[in-house]
Amino acid sequence: MSATSEQQHAWTTAARRFSFALLAFALLPAGFLGGYLLVFGAPRSSVLPHLGVLAGILAALAGSRLCLLLVPIGARARRAVAAALLASTALVMFAFYAAVLLGLRYWGRVTTVDLVGTYLPQVGELMGALGHRPEWAAAGMAIVAGMAWFSADRYLKKHDWTEALEPQLPRPVTAALALLLFALAAVSAAELPYRDWGASGEPLSLSLFPERGETAMQSHAISRFRSSTIDRTEDQVRALYRPAENPRRSNVIVIVADALRADHLGLLGYGRRTTPALDALGQAGAVRLKTAAVSVCNESACGLRALAS
Repeated sequence: MSATSEQQHAWTTAARRFSFALLAFALLPAGFLGGYLLVFGAPRSSVLPHLGVLAGILAALAGSRLCLLLVPIGARARRAVAAALLASTALVMFAFYAAVLLGLRYWGRVTTVDLVGTYLPQVGELMGALGHRPEWAAAGMAIVAGMAWFSADRYLKKHDWTEALEPQLPRPVTAALALLLFALAAVSAAELPYRDWGASGEPLSLSLFPERGETAMQSHAISRFRSSTIDRTEDQVRALYRPAENPRRSNVIVIVADALRADHLGLLGYGRRTTPALDALGQAGAVRLKTAAVSVCNESACGLRALAS
């Protein structure tokens, strides 16, 4: 085989292995997004922003892999470090996705970083209170981490794209590519607080900045997931509605008064005649009083919308 053919074969091998690595990296996010959208009703607008977040993570991961090519260590040690990097990334992503889905399942919202930071130090005490030994949990986590590292090490032994790429790239080019990838990852991370991705339902943004996923409704704030759940329930109820076969049609006039206090209505026993027309209707037996109404919010605009629905 000529030198040119060898180079072409090396580039083809590197491209094939890198494509396979991308596919493997995408499996976990694809499964998460499927449940995120189909099971929990996340908006489709969350997909592209989350892919942007994943691109930043992938850039940092690829840059780290290229940096390992510049470190003067043996191939076995390099593969061990790379396996630890891949395994830790996969485990962190899995833990984050699991926390997001568990939060949606039991609390109706994405689990936030503040919530994790509050309860994580109490895990040991909680397990002790439940009759479980924290040492066993730590041992189990160590076993899972070891299995993840071993799997990543076996994978890299046969499918490491950097191993195929190393002979084809001069060290200055490798360093430049690594710096470029790190720069892209840094820009992606630095811009995250300034992007309004929480409003689109992107999970990492909702975890870091939960207030950005809420819609202000007068004195209330409601998350997209809560509102979508309410909308789905309402749609189901509407679909089950069947009108009466022989309805008695009549006109209904709803009169709403703003800031009308019940203890100042003559109809309800107030000393002054503040409601003479209603008093007359009441004396004629044309008024039925319902005094147990409860407002859904403080502001009129919100209350009127609730009354209309």
